[in-house]
Amino acid sequence: MAIGRNRRNGRSHTVLFSYRRPSHSCSLCYCDYKIFTFNDVLFSFGHKHARFLRLWFSIGVVFSFITLMGVVTVLLCQSTLSMYSLNLLIKNVSADWSFGFASLVPGSSTSFAGAGYILCATFISVAAHEIGHALAAASVGVRIEYIALFLAVIFPGALIALDYDLLKSLPRCTTLRIYCAGIWHNALCCAVSWLALFFLPSVLYPLYLHGEHPMVLSVFPSSPLFGYLTHGDVILSVDGISIHDPQEWMEKMAGMDFLTLQNLRVLESSRNSREGSLAIDQGKGYCIPSLWLGENKKIPLVADQLACPEETAPFLEIPCFSSSSFNLSSNDTMIGECLIAKDVVKFKSCVHKENVENHKSICSCSQDEVCMSPIQMPGSMWVEITYSNPLGCSSRELAGRNMSLDSSWYSGSDSSSCMGHFVFIGDTGGAARSVQLTSYQPRWRFLFSCYLPDALEKLLLSTFYVSATLGLLNSMPLFFLDGACMLEASLSYLTWLSRRRRRQLLRLFLSCGTLLSIVTLSRIFFSRVVG
Repeated sequence: MAIGRNRRNGRSHTVLFSYRRPSHSCSLCYCDYKIFTFNDVLFSFGHKHARFLRLWFSIGVVFSFITLMGVVTVLLCQSTLSMYSLNLLIKNVSADWSFGFASLVPGSSTSFAGAGYILCATFISVAAHEIGHALAAASVGVRIEYIALFLAVIFPGALIALDYDLLKSLPRCTTLRIYCAGIWHNALCCAVSWLALFFLPSVLYPLYLHGEHPMVLSVFPSSPLFGYLTHGDVILSVDGISIHDPQEWMEKMAGMDFLTLQNLRVLESSRNSREGSLAIDQGKGYCIPSLWLGENKKIPLVADQLACPEETAPFLEIPCFSSSSFNLSSNDTMIGECLIAKDVVKFKSCVHKENVENHKSICSCSQDEVCMSPIQMPGSMWVEITYSNPLGCSSRELAGRNMSLDSSWYSGSDSSSCMGHFVFIGDTGGAARSVQLTSYQPRWRFLFSCYLPDALEKLLLSTFYVSATLGLLNSMPLFFLDGACMLEASLSYLTWLSRRRRRQLLRLFLSCGTLLSIVTLSRIFFSRVVG
């Protein structure tokens, strides 16, 4: 037992802080670990700032009941309406909600790093929730018996043990403040996490550049870009378009699918109609010497694919004035060329974006050259990626790169940096997801300097999602959760009903709420898994 002295209103008084060792209990379906260390600290703080905390948690009562009504409305609509638009809305919301967890670590939400972020976020969210209950109770003079961490069957959790008989003797509005405090603090935790994410670039500005170009943190060993990009590389552009953050990288790489799907439909329809129009990317073209090209070389179609030999890709000639499509010839053949990618990228570009947008002539080749553009097909997307390495490069570093057939290097104008570009041919969407990027570039290199902003972003993002999930879950009218306590305290205002009737009504509400919650959560889960 420790003794401390506080001074209040000019008078000194003695406060006793008791200390008890943690204890635990365990049974077949339930285990807990009781902590007594923070009892007196939380009570002393809550009692000292009681006036402010009572006002603070009164606001939380209003917020919690608005949340409760919103959750009940969603549950009723989900169970009674079968409109397609509502089902689509629920499916999209569940997909976005799960994306907050799945996107913490690219490629797999079950990785050790992702599990670590979720575990830390859960600890922060649960601590904020239970501290809210503890401070609300302390502000009205109710002491905490203990804080417990428990495992019920397979479900972990935490609780604040209070004197239940003393709670029953308190006024209704007082008990509501205690019951609603956890949800209110989860909302506060979400707000703090969002604000921290919003101001993180400003806070880290002295140490990091933000939003200029994304930097590579890691590349999965199974990635097709493994060996082309490595840790510390900065992605400058994709197909000549500057990339500023990971979202732009994903949008640009995933947007390549539009031309591939259009060309695939053309090839499929050509089986019946014997004609069609293949789309090309007008922003991509190279000046190829005429001597390289054959005369009226035909590219056969095999299983709705353009059949070019290995290590080559199909190309079409771009006319002098912009055109977005080319006719497909009959007899399952088309006029074009199968060219080697590594040789093509060495020639100058013959396409300028501004000319294409203004519908002007796009030919910039000499009379002895032909402007050729690759045909974008599923599985053979053609994309040019330009990058740099701020640390510089040496002959040893270059030798360690994967110098495959579709890559090329050139020296940048800045001798302190290493710039390069390569052409990737394949599934651009899968390749983009296999690279972990960050919007931050360190101004100075120190231990873990590249990973610190990314770790902070993911921790704050996961805290936001976990805390919001915990708050919404406790707002549901479910047995043993805060929503049940809120309903019980609210029904006590119905004084014209007997205590037995109020108890029966509470059981009815909680049974219906539990059933609706199970149905809704099951539909969201299965729509996410199956859809």
